[in-house]
Amino acid sequence: MGNTRQFLARAADAALSRPRRLLVGLWLLLCGPWLLGARVLPYDAAQEFYPAVAYTVQQLQRLQGPWWNPLLFGGYPHFADPQGMTFQPTVILPMLLSPLPSMTWFSAVVVLHVLVAGLGATALARDYRLAAAPQLVFALTLMFGAVAASRVQHVPMIVSYAFLPWLWWALRRLSQRPGVWTACGVGVFGGLCALQMTQVTYLIGLFAVVYGVGLIAGSPQRGRYLAFAASAAALALLICLPQWLSTFAYLPFTNRAQLPLEAATSGSLSHAALGTLLGADFLWNNGEYLGPGDLSQDYLYLGAVPLAAWTLWGRSLPAAHRRLARGLTAVAALTLVYALGTHAPIYGLLYRVLPGLDLFRRPADALFLFVPAAALLAALSLDARLKGAPLRPNWPAWIVLALLVAYSLWHAFAVMRHPAATAALWISAIIAAATVWLLRRGANTAPVALLAVIALVSVDLSAHNVRARYYGGRGEMRKLYRGASWPDDPASAAAPALTRLRDILGGEVAPLRAEVYGLDPLINGATVRGMALSNGYNPLLYAPYAQIYGVGTHPMQRMDERRFTPWAPDYAAAAFDLLGLRAIASREPAEGTVAAAGAHWRLRDTVLPRVLNPTRVALHAQPMPPPGEYGRTDFRQQLWLPAPFPAVDCAAEAAGIASIERVTYSANLVEIDYRADRPAWIVFNEIVAPGWMAQVDGREVPLLRANALFRGACVPGGSHRLAFRFSPMRMIRSRWTRDAAHSMFSSSGSPP
Repeated sequence: MGNTRQFLARAADAALSRPRRLLVGLWLLLCGPWLLGARVLPYDAAQEFYPAVAYTVQQLQRLQGPWWNPLLFGGYPHFADPQGMTFQPTVILPMLLSPLPSMTWFSAVVVLHVLVAGLGATALARDYRLAAAPQLVFALTLMFGAVAASRVQHVPMIVSYAFLPWLWWALRRLSQRPGVWTACGVGVFGGLCALQMTQVTYLIGLFAVVYGVGLIAGSPQRGRYLAFAASAAALALLICLPQWLSTFAYLPFTNRAQLPLEAATSGSLSHAALGTLLGADFLWNNGEYLGPGDLSQDYLYLGAVPLAAWTLWGRSLPAAHRRLARGLTAVAALTLVYALGTHAPIYGLLYRVLPGLDLFRRPADALFLFVPAAALLAALSLDARLKGAPLRPNWPAWIVLALLVAYSLWHAFAVMRHPAATAALWISAIIAAATVWLLRRGANTAPVALLAVIALVSVDLSAHNVRARYYGGRGEMRKLYRGASWPDDPASAAAPALTRLRDILGGEVAPLRAEVYGLDPLINGATVRGMALSNGYNPLLYAPYAQIYGVGTHPMQRMDERRFTPWAPDYAAAAFDLLGLRAIASREPAEGTVAAAGAHWRLRDTVLPRVLNPTRVALHAQPMPPPGEYGRTDFRQQLWLPAPFPAVDCAAEAAGIASIERVTYSANLVEIDYRADRPAWIVFNEIVAPGWMAQVDGREVPLLRANALFRGACVPGGSHRLAFRFSPMRMIRSRWTRDAAHSMFSSSGSPP
């Protein structure tokens, strides 16, 4: 028995002597199914972010730029998507190693960022001179606690969050030893955080500025620190500048130019969710979510071990850590209040004062700063215990805890009428009691007991946070997008529908399109297989396109949920002929659909040719053509243009006749070889937007906004090559210089 104890003690001591190796081992255990391809990430990770990253990777593999994406919402500037991660090297570079690229590989890359966050946490904790066990508690809680686990689907936020502890560590090192390398560390980690333009990035930026200013007083070389901090900020700006410039150039033409304060209500942390700080399953009943908010957004469970450590030893910290603890407590409290959003008075004031806050809709994003602050408070408390601090209850924490328990009990019995919800609190209490027992066994806690505490943290977070509810994606996504080969029909329930889409939409030079309803694996995902969709899932939409076609930002489950517009009043409208809408596929039956290949289909046979040669022009004085006349237009013969008539050689009536000899199509460049008897109008039925230009034989000609949304040009007679080319720099330049292209699109009805 004695030999066994000695062996266990030596093994535990050896494991704790290498905390980073132990952390990697625990990460492999918790994330193994995603690393081995047995599971994939769920929800937005699969439906929005994986297809976006896959498009960037596929374009790069074709040696083309990921600038314009014609496969979603009729087309949009892909590189300007603030959450598309087009410029994020830690995502794009490893994804280039996958041939499709696959959803399995994407999931592995994301959970690798979770490990990056944990390794950054151990580096930071080591810099604060914490022992191995507190380092691991901090790292595991930061990696898998609360929203760090429940919102793993929101990949851009997870990627920014992965570099937060590294930025924190680098800023601290810069204040201690100002120099080129420490400044480069701050700049690189800050830039990698800032490449995703989410509210998490915004709040990390505020934190970095406040923390960086706070470090001035303690820096031994203040002048050098300030100089190198300014250099680091310049480097961070240089890294994120391409994304920022492109997004801000595109933003005025979208539905997200500004959000009203009321839009933040649904993204505010609900009061009921505060109970999840005490118990992971507090708002659940047999798999049914009973909470008022979003199940992933409103989640605070950090684990019972960190909560126990903080409440029991939080007032026993050594003098060296007390200032840090006060700062962390302030951050945790402020971020919780901020996360409550419109449910608390402070957010409305911040909305009016802080520039840029009106671009975001989820105050609960602040919980990504609450997690590391609370996790480090727990780690500091545990470290104090290991260094001999007596049991000294943190009475302010106990008061808050008592109020929270009372509120949770009231909510369970009086509001939810679900007394069984209190079982989640009892489970946490048992785990906390086990933690106290392990940590109070002796004056010097044995390595075996410490390893048991680490195991308790891991099992608790694995069972409650890293499970199907938050990490577990649909098997269909894994099967449909596993590799470059086409999936067999038995591979997935959605595979037959994907195959039929390919058969219906294929064979054209430019993409024909489909709309998809309720077929979740195909929403955005079909674009990975080269299918073009006129709807999809993205909170950011090109406003003129949404105005004409009525598409929404989120996927709809049924065809009868679709909102039509005066220009596109139904699926028989000519506007859909211009767009190339060939098929509508729905999981649920609808009027006019036929069941086939696991879905219900409506096919459209009136799609217009992708290249048109109208001979007469109608002008519209308003930003968009009059809906009634627009719907009755024969677009083969007539072209709509904004007034006044452009300064070109083509006639308004009886313009030239052009024969189209060849069309070469790619996302960023369309080349049309034609022969015309005299100056002629040519319309290419793909979306026009800032950044596009028209050229004839390499010489630029005026680009026209034809038929409200499409690319048009007046071309000279004879045999020539018309090219429509997308330039990202032109899009950026047109926004900031307000050139003719900007004026043309401002007149489309989008904000100037």
